[in-house]
Amino acid sequence: MLRQRIYRYCRKSLYRSWCKAGIGRNCYRFEGKDGTVSKVVTSKGEYEAELVILCIGFKPNTELFKGQIDMLDNGAIIVDEYMHTSKEDVYAAGDSCAILYNPTGKYSYIPLATNAVRMGTLIARNLVRPTTKYMGTQGTSGIKLYEENIASTGLTESTARELGLDIQVVTVTDNYRPEFMPTYDEATLKVVYESESRRILGAQIISKTDLTQSINTMSVCIQNKMTIDELGFMDFFFQPHFNKPWNILNLAGLKAE
Repeated sequence: MLRQRIYRYCRKSLYRSWCKAGIGRNCYRFEGKDGTVSKVVTSKGEYEAELVILCIGFKPNTELFKGQIDMLDNGAIIVDEYMHTSKEDVYAAGDSCAILYNPTGKYSYIPLATNAVRMGTLIARNLVRPTTKYMGTQGTSGIKLYEENIASTGLTESTARELGLDIQVVTVTDNYRPEFMPTYDEATLKVVYESESRRILGAQIISKTDLTQSINTMSVCIQNKMTIDELGFMDFFFQPHFNKPWNILNLAGLKAE
């Protein structure tokens, strides 16, 4: 599995040392030779490493507007569906803004390029008069790690539980296309949904074959408040080169309790 492969790459890395020694230090520099890292130097020690993973994150740079417009606690500017701030005739867009997060129906800080370009376009459309509403976001994203293709949209199981939501989870692992084809490999899809309403809240997929576009489909499902049961019978094409008669998204809907 991917986790085992990453662990193998990281077995002498900063990650293991960090977990042993605790968090709360400054990273001063990386040392190495011929473009290969061998050591990480921090404010609380030096650590041998074969691989360093940077998870830096973002923070809104909005001190200039503090006390003048409405913000979240972290400084993200709150905008309405037309990109207005709480200050008349002042608009905002991009990574300094909080936006409507459809899985929860609340404003959240989700700095993604996709959100930023949409918000900038909406400002241009709405400058003269309110014309086009922002539809909210699911925070959809994807990444490739070695041979694995990974994508996610909406809430993960852990985040949903941290928010105190009553959820259920369904996980499906299946070959992405029929076994009579010359080659095929596994894909794993996980879907998070509300227990009572059955509304889909999030989904993640991992596979060697690039199936990440299916998460864009799941993003639309979340945005349109579709249920896990509806997912089971959504209309997807079938062609043996690409998939099975029961698409893996359908299987998740059919397997849900």
